[in-house]
Amino acid sequence: MENTKNQDTKKKMLPFIGVGVLILVIVVIVLLSRGGKQEAPTDLGQATPETGAEQTASETATGTPEAMTPTSTTPINPVLVDAKREAPGTNLITTKGQVVTETGAPVLNNVTPMAPQAPQQTAPIAKGQVSGNAIKIDISASGYAPNSFTVNKGQAVTIALSSTDSFSHMLKFEDAGLSAVGTAVSAGETRAITFNAPTTAGEYKFFCDIPGHVSRGETGKMIVK
Repeated sequence: MENTKNQDTKKKMLPFIGVGVLILVIVVIVLLSRGGKQEAPTDLGQATPETGAEQTASETATGTPEAMTPTSTTPINPVLVDAKREAPGTNLITTKGQVVTETGAPVLNNVTPMAPQAPQQTAPIAKGQVSGNAIKIDISASGYAPNSFTVNKGQAVTIALSSTDSFSHMLKFEDAGLSAVGTAVSAGETRAITFNAPTTAGEYKFFCDIPGHVSRGETGKMIVK
């Protein structure tokens, strides 16, 4: 009888034991689930969208993040905006008619020829590269053609000198105020130079400085009015 009672008791306890085991399993699952959620931010924190992931995308596109947004830019000198040249290699002429260097400083006519502040002679160019606004002068043993031209006071002037024979020639001014203005060409060459005319009206003589060329008539004048 006693054994029978014990067996009955065990049978009655089985449902409770089963329920207890089920509850324990549920608790363990919940705890494990919470633990997994808590660890996730720790792993992702090493490459969050605000740091690692975004930076990697930037570096892939441009090499470095700084390359996408330069920290500094070179300002443009307002003087040079819309400035133009009358021939390739000549100095710039501003919208106000001032001849300037590449940095926007006014060109000086009375310095050493070809100094940084002086009007710059071009390399050899084709006549067709010279603007129609330029004064085109042919030079040969017969002299300059034309041998005179007229400009306004302070005007931006471009002279394109072309040798039309088998000799080298020059164009140089006598006036000390135009000591930096001049150009030289070899046989068959064309070169140009741009400068501001003097602000004083008058006649300014020019000549070829190669020995013997003046005596055969290689002289001329610029009339400033």
